[in-house]
Amino acid sequence: MEGQVGSSILRIDNSIHYSVSSKRRIFAFIQHAWGTFDMLSCALSIVISLLSNTGTRFVQYQSLQIASPADAAVFVIKIILYAAVLYLIIRAVVSFWDGSTHGRTGSASAPARSPILSIRLSDRGLYRACFLIMMAAWLLWVIPHLPGTMRDDSIPQYLQYFGYVDYYTQHPIFDTLCFGIFWDMGAALGSPLIGLSIYIIVQCALTAACFSLLLVYLRRRGVPDAALVIFLVFYSFARVIYQPVDAMSKDSWNGWSFVLSMICVVEIARTHGACLQRRLYLFGTIVSIFICIASKRTMLYVLTPTLVLFALTQIRRKRSWAARTFAAGTVPALAFLLIWNPLTVALFGATQNTTHEMLSVPVQQVIYTVKENPSALSDEERRELSEYIQIDRAVQVYNPWRSDEATGCINPDGDVKTLVKYWIKLGLEHPKDYLASFMNIAGQWFSLDIPINYGHDLEDELLTDARMEGWASFFPEGGKREAESVLRSFRSERPESLQKSYEVLEQIDSMRATRLPVFSSFGLYAFAIPITVAAWSIARRNLVSLGMSLIPLLLLCTFLIGPIALYWYTVPIVYIAPLMLSFPLLANQR
Repeated sequence: MEGQVGSSILRIDNSIHYSVSSKRRIFAFIQHAWGTFDMLSCALSIVISLLSNTGTRFVQYQSLQIASPADAAVFVIKIILYAAVLYLIIRAVVSFWDGSTHGRTGSASAPARSPILSIRLSDRGLYRACFLIMMAAWLLWVIPHLPGTMRDDSIPQYLQYFGYVDYYTQHPIFDTLCFGIFWDMGAALGSPLIGLSIYIIVQCALTAACFSLLLVYLRRRGVPDAALVIFLVFYSFARVIYQPVDAMSKDSWNGWSFVLSMICVVEIARTHGACLQRRLYLFGTIVSIFICIASKRTMLYVLTPTLVLFALTQIRRKRSWAARTFAAGTVPALAFLLIWNPLTVALFGATQNTTHEMLSVPVQQVIYTVKENPSALSDEERRELSEYIQIDRAVQVYNPWRSDEATGCINPDGDVKTLVKYWIKLGLEHPKDYLASFMNIAGQWFSLDIPINYGHDLEDELLTDARMEGWASFFPEGGKREAESVLRSFRSERPESLQKSYEVLEQIDSMRATRLPVFSSFGLYAFAIPITVAAWSIARRNLVSLGMSLIPLLLLCTFLIGPIALYWYTVPIVYIAPLMLSFPLLANQR
């Protein structure tokens, strides 16, 4: 009897001890994750919450649209709630970065072992495992969606490749030729849809190979195994990944080469250019960046300036390293501008398109201000501005979410100095209108509530009656009938055996987009992550991490000054999200 009582007391005592120990561990975890109040996390959470909710309002209503005091209260409460949740998340991430980077200066040749999870695979084994997991996960989506889809720009590229219309430089000729390889395969096998299906599988394989290489790179540089598992899950199952890899799009095609280029750029920043002493690495960097620029011209304004700036900062350290960094940035750009571009334009007789995309924001702001304030310009000022842009027509066709309609009214021989003059004048007089116009076209980039939805149904999105009217413009003689004749080969019916799987996947995808929009939102990838990493780098005076952040920040700038907040533009910054989150972990290593 006494033994039983003693045993019970012992069990109770152990239980109490275990309970106290668990509470201490939980408290220690909370203290480690959030610690004391952090001003950086607080400032970031407020800025991101404010811009996110404001951006969402502008997308929905074209203004802040405060209808009543109750509506204002709801808006303010939402900002506060978003900021509170964001603070907890950002504080935990910042705490993790601070803890991981403290005392890690030096070599990181061995993978970091996590007490929570440890990957016991060689680098080659990890690469194979990641590749196979990603391919298997993506094929669950790709197979029921075969033959895949195409971006709207890919239709004109198809028409160019097969000679229905002349080549023009709005769409990269490099991409058109790459797509043409698969269109030719399809033609030889009886249908362009077969070529499209082959292209989708090849693109999946290339993208999975580059993502796997990135994860192995992160592991070799000491990123914890638990983080690698999270990144692998993201790459395998995130809807912002499996949707674009299932599309023939210049953005998706550019994505895999951009990931390769980013690995090279990050390593150059991490080693201050020392990695380029290996000729093979230098050659691989130049080739990767050339492909990236040739497949998407925007990368010329993102990758080249970053590497040139790196080279300037490396001159004091070692000039030979700086010279190679400079070569890595400029040789691909010069090869594209002086060799590839003029050669292909001449060879295919391509028309050089005049583009005003860089003027999207000032044109939108001027036209919106004139539209809202007809008396903002005197008759003489209106006549002078009309020499640059057809004001009356631009006001009529003004689209708050896209600048193409307004910039399409710019006169070919107009002097941009006239635009600059009246842009400054009207901006000083009507700052609120300028802010409203900017948020209308750019607000979506800040929103954590608006999910990215890439196209994933070829016929429903590109071959509708409305779309066919657009494609008919490429056939001035035959019109819609000829367009239908040329493009009908892209129409198909899904096999009944795949229909059920297709419907289930679409339902799941839609549910994830509507119930958890933040995980696939514009604002998360285009704004919140880049800004958080850059702000941490500045606050911690970590110049290497800040240097790595230059490319995401430059991408953000291209988004904000672009003609539209288009989902396809997000592909490169979504693809490198895990790498961005790893910048602080890589920056203190040599």
